[in-house]
Amino acid sequence: MDQEAPESVRIAFGRNLEVRPQSRVRPVSDLNKDELRMVAAEVFKRSDPGKKLGIIGKGSYSRDELVVEIQRGSALGDQLVGSNRHYAQLLEKAIRTGKVFVQSESDKIDFPDFDF
Repeated sequence: MDQEAPESVRIAFGRNLEVRPQSRVRPVSDLNKDELRMVAAEVFKRSDPGKKLGIIGKGSYSRDELVVEIQRGSALGDQLVGSNRHYAQLLEKAIRTGKVFVQSESDKIDFPDFDF
């Protein structure tokens, strides 16, 4: 995916294609069901442990409960995996088309801010 991003975007993210192997970043469409489930679980594992997600008609779920639902492959877990896949596809498209711009100027921020 990196090789398809405009050069200015690759530079902004510190992506030097000559140094970093391209095989490390794969398009979301190339991920199988188990890989998508693993990615979604990791996203939720990194979310704020003090927050809960309220789902109309289903109740409130903690971060750890959501991870269990994803790992079990329940209907809710599959919905979470699908939502995460759609979000990743949106970011992937934004990167490929040069629509993502880094706003943060601090080296201490782990995740860049995006402007669509």
